[in-house]
Amino acid sequence: MKLYNVYTPTLGEEGLEDTIESVQTQSYSNVKHTLVTDTEKGHDQVRTILNKLKPKNTLHFVLPEKISKDGQFRPEHISSGMIHLVNYDYWQPLGTGDWLDRQHFQNINFVLEKHNVDWVFAFRNIYDKNKKFICKDIFESIGFYPVWSTENYYIIDGQSWCVSKKMLMHLGNCFRFSRENNQRTDKFVFDVFSKHYPKLGCTNEFTINFRLNRGNDEQLEFAKQWYLQGHEEMVKRFPDGKYPWVKDVF
Repeated sequence: MKLYNVYTPTLGEEGLEDTIESVQTQSYSNVKHTLVTDTEKGHDQVRTILNKLKPKNTLHFVLPEKISKDGQFRPEHISSGMIHLVNYDYWQPLGTGDWLDRQHFQNINFVLEKHNVDWVFAFRNIYDKNKKFICKDIFESIGFYPVWSTENYYIIDGQSWCVSKKMLMHLGNCFRFSRENNQRTDKFVFDVFSKHYPKLGCTNEFTINFRLNRGNDEQLEFAKQWYLQGHEEMVKRFPDGKYPWVKDVF
């Protein structure tokens, strides 16, 4: 039975309980959760939450060296290191405050077994910081179809994919390289993964729930309106709902 590791680098921010509980309630049973902190405040906040929830199969790694800088978390360096330190068959990132639907890994596992692909992604729902639904992402993190606003720009959001251990052992340094080369990590990683491992599957289900909670109010409102505009544009392009990116294997 495949072991799925959910990986959450965190400062212990608001919403972490939702993230942890969504992993605990997966219908697929062989799932564990790895939390990583690198600040004293983060260590304490995560410990408090774990003592309250007492989740099963949950690891908390406390890093002695501070990688966060100027109040901003730098998880890319941590990610490139952590892939070597825990046991797993497949790796699923999940941000603080975001959560998975109960059947997420059941769907992922089904696609892996049916199509024998190296990695799989799911579609995502977008929520505001108060968990109010904004829209389904049919405009950006959609795999091998361009982002609604940019020609020939393809991407899968950095926590919408689940990848095999062999991929991470081969390409895991790309997280760190993206930061050191001032690249957008999600795009950089997607391009590297796609080039070396083009055999990609999709569950075609919206089981990733992304909370728009990173930034100030002005930035969050701008992002929300961009999402809504993208959603509206794709509905206009495909009024019958037959989206060309909805397919099992690319």
